[in-house]
Amino acid sequence: MCKCINMMAPGPHAIILVIQLGPFMEEELLAVEKIRALFGEEADKYTMVLFTHADQLTGTIEEHLLEAGGKLKALIDVFGGRYHVFDNTRMDDRAQVLEFLDKVESMMSANGGEHYTSAMFQNVEEKLKEKEEELKKHYTELERKLTSQYNEEIRKLQETIEKLKESEGKKEKRIEQLKELIKKKDRQLREYRRFFNARRRNVRLEAEQTDVDENIPVAVCARLRSLRL
Repeated sequence: MCKCINMMAPGPHAIILVIQLGPFMEEELLAVEKIRALFGEEADKYTMVLFTHADQLTGTIEEHLLEAGGKLKALIDVFGGRYHVFDNTRMDDRAQVLEFLDKVESMMSANGGEHYTSAMFQNVEEKLKEKEEELKKHYTELERKLTSQYNEEIRKLQETIEKLKESEGKKEKRIEQLKELIKKKDRQLREYRRFFNARRRNVRLEAEQTDVDENIPVAVCARLRSLRL
């Protein structure tokens, strides 16, 4: 749960509540309560209902909503009357997908293009940024230590080569071996630098995989437990 919240920070632009068409059950109402428990009632204007299995309807979606009774109508009203319907027998029909995306974009535009946020998400975003900086410093320090270590090893090898050049006897083969070793260490060092550069570029993703605030999942679970099951 904590990773999901981390990955949504600083907040979602759209929340899609997926409901399979059929007899309207209490589970659907509970799903709405869960969304509100997690995000708060302000998230209502960022939420849209997506009905699936429209192919099972005997009439239109409007007729189904009327027949389903007041609870389903009330659920739709909670989310500003925003809903879309998917026909599962038309999986290759991109038109229904594009129409759905148009509705999502329209909802986002109505919200000024801003993502939904709350004190919880703001806190997570702050913690994530702190974690990002911590990881950047960590990888920079590791790179510094490794670079220093390799440079020292290369320096000693170069000193050995210079001493061999000044000595008597057969030394060409040994010098070539040491030069190859220096090249190898230089290649390894460049690879390590590329590795650390990549890790620094992806600190956000790594931060999202960590529990930046252990109190958040506890608080969310407490809210969910308070709901009627």
